[in-house]
Amino acid sequence: MVQTFFHWFEHSHVARTKPWLIVGKGPSYADIERHGPENYNLFTLNHVVRDRPVAVAHAIDLDVVKDCAAAIDANAGVLVMPWVPHQNFTAGSQTLGQVIPELPILAKLEREGRLLTYDSATAPEAMRRGDAPLVPVTYFSAEAALGLLALAGEKDIHTIGIDGGRAYAADFKDLDTLTRLSNGQPSFDVQFAKCALILYRTGARLHPLGIPTPVRVFVGSEPGQDLALAVTIDSLRRTASIALEVVPLADAGIAIPQPGDPALKGSAFLQRYLIPELCGHAGRAIYLEAGMVAIQDVRKLWSMPDDDFELRAAAARPGSGRLPQNSLLMLNAERLRWDIADLVARLDAGSLPLSAVRDEVRVGNAPPEPVIPHVWNDVDHFEPTVSAIVTYADRPLQPWVSHANPFDEPWFRALFAAVDSGAIPPDLVAQSIARGHARPSLGIQLAHRLASGRRLRAAELHADSRFIAPWQYAAGTPQPGAHLPSGLLWQLRRQYSKLRPRSRRR
Repeated sequence: MVQTFFHWFEHSHVARTKPWLIVGKGPSYADIERHGPENYNLFTLNHVVRDRPVAVAHAIDLDVVKDCAAAIDANAGVLVMPWVPHQNFTAGSQTLGQVIPELPILAKLEREGRLLTYDSATAPEAMRRGDAPLVPVTYFSAEAALGLLALAGEKDIHTIGIDGGRAYAADFKDLDTLTRLSNGQPSFDVQFAKCALILYRTGARLHPLGIPTPVRVFVGSEPGQDLALAVTIDSLRRTASIALEVVPLADAGIAIPQPGDPALKGSAFLQRYLIPELCGHAGRAIYLEAGMVAIQDVRKLWSMPDDDFELRAAAARPGSGRLPQNSLLMLNAERLRWDIADLVARLDAGSLPLSAVRDEVRVGNAPPEPVIPHVWNDVDHFEPTVSAIVTYADRPLQPWVSHANPFDEPWFRALFAAVDSGAIPPDLVAQSIARGHARPSLGIQLAHRLASGRRLRAAELHADSRFIAPWQYAAGTPQPGAHLPSGLLWQLRRQYSKLRPRSRRR
C-alpha cells in the first residue's frame, strides 16, 4: 500500500530540516534565486519539478505525471498524488493503486518508496482511503499543497509563484495554451479563498516571498465595543490568505494619557497614534476600527502600496456625498513620529485643534492621501462581490444596537460564523446584551440565525423597549426604546405577530 504523505512527513528526516516553500508557476517564480531556494525544502506544483531538484513534487493530474516522468524521477525526492488522481482536471474513475501498474514511472517510485498519497476532497467519498486527514481541495494544486503541510503540523509556510492573476512566469510560457486555467476558472485568485480557510482552521501562517509578512493590523475600539471588536478581528482572520498579526489597540500595552475633555476619554481615534511606536517605527501597518467587517482578503489591500508614502486612506464611494473617511488607514511607521503624550498635552493646551487629530489625522504630517479604492472602507453600504470591508459608521444604525440597518447582513453572517467556529463564545454575546452594549433582540437573531434585523417580528422587537444604546449616553439623549418604531400601526403589528407560528428562514 502506498504510504500517506502524513506518515512520511512524521517519520522523514527531511521534513523538519528547513522551512517549507511551495513553488508554483506564477510570475514571482522569476525571483526564486534571489530568495535563496537552497534555504528551503521545496514543495513544487505540477511542471515546476522539471526546473530543479525538489524535496516534494506534487501532481494532482495524471497528465502531469506523464508529461514530466523523467523530470520527476531525476529531480523529486518524493512524488505526492491524491488517491483518486485527476484526469482532464476532475477526479478520475480509478484510484492510484489501480493506476500504478499502467504507468512505469509510478511503479518505479512505489518500489523505491518515493510515491506518497492523500485523500482529496475532490474524490467521491466511497473511493477515499480514509486513513489520513481529508485535504481540502477545490480547484488548484496550491490548495492541496498548503493543506498537506498545514494538516501535517507545519506552522510557517512560504510560497513563491502562487500569485493570483492569469499569468505564468516566463519559464513556463510553453504551457500557456496547455494547462493555464484549463480548469475553467477565471483567474488564479480563486485559490486564495480556500487557502484562507485552511489557514483559519489550522492556525498555520502563509508567507509569500517578496511581500512583507505578517500583515500588521491594528484595531481601535471604545469601551463597550467588545462584541463589535471580536467580529472585526475574526472576519479579518477568516478571509486572510497571508500571515496576519491583529492587535486590539485597547490591549496594546501602551497607556494613553487621558485628555482633559471628558468627552474624549476612551476615544478610539486617539489609539491609532500608538501604531508607529508599536511597530518600532519600521515597516507599514493597517489601522481599522471596531465595527468593520472584512469581506475580502486583506492580502489584496496589503499588496497595493509601495513604501513611498506617509499615510493613505480610502477614497469616498462615488455618489455617496461623504468626505473620505479615516477609519481605515495605511501607515508608513518609519515616517510617522507621533508621540501620544505630546499629542494629548497639545490638545489640552489648545495648541492642536481637535479636528486635526480626530478628523484629518494631520499631526506633523500631511493629511492622508485618499488613494485606496473605496471598497476597502465601504461606509454604511454593502455591494455583493464588490465591497471588501464594510464599515458601520452611523452609530444609531450599527447592527448590534439597531435592528433597522439596511446593510446588516454581512455583520450578522460574520457574527454567526465566529460563534459557530468558537472564535466568539456565546457568553460574550450574552455579556454584551446584559451590560447594555448590544440590544436584547440581537440574542434572538443569533438563536434563529436571522441575518437581518428587519426580519424580526414586532413582538420580538419588544425585547428592546428598555434598551438604551451607548451612543445615546454619549449624545446626552438616553431614552429607552428610542430607536424602535412607534405609532398605532406598529402596535397592531406587534400584537398580531404574537399569533404567528415561529417558522424561520436563514
